[in-house]
Amino acid sequence: SVPGWLVSRVGRSRFLAKLFCFGFDCSPEILDLFLDVLGRLPVRTVEERLEVIARLSSSAIEPLMNVPVAYLYPSVDKLVAESACDEIKNRLEPSFVRMIDGPHFLLQVKPVECWEAIHAFGASVF
Repeated sequence: SVPGWLVSRVGRSRFLAKLFCFGFDCSPEILDLFLDVLGRLPVRTVEERLEVIARLSSSAIEPLMNVPVAYLYPSVDKLVAESACDEIKNRLEPSFVRMIDGPHFLLQVKPVECWEAIHAFGASVF
């Protein structure tokens, strides 16, 4: 689990938010919105949410194996271990898996590329 002091620092530091979440070429507007929202949340709330995510096991995604799933993952993710991404990719092999060049917050930083991948997924399912 991510310690509260780190969450608190990322929420107050443009540098750490860029390093861990958005990359250094993100727009100032996206970064400002993120820092504003994170700054309003109690650190304990963020910690609890991250703890829930950390406790997820591969068995938690088993129910998804019977439905089409799209997994978009970033080429540079400083928050999710590569081994976790590999496990998801292996379990979702028959589904749609696409790596997008970018950081952890792909939808915020690479919206066009994400839309193209989501559109391709939709076209492959329907």
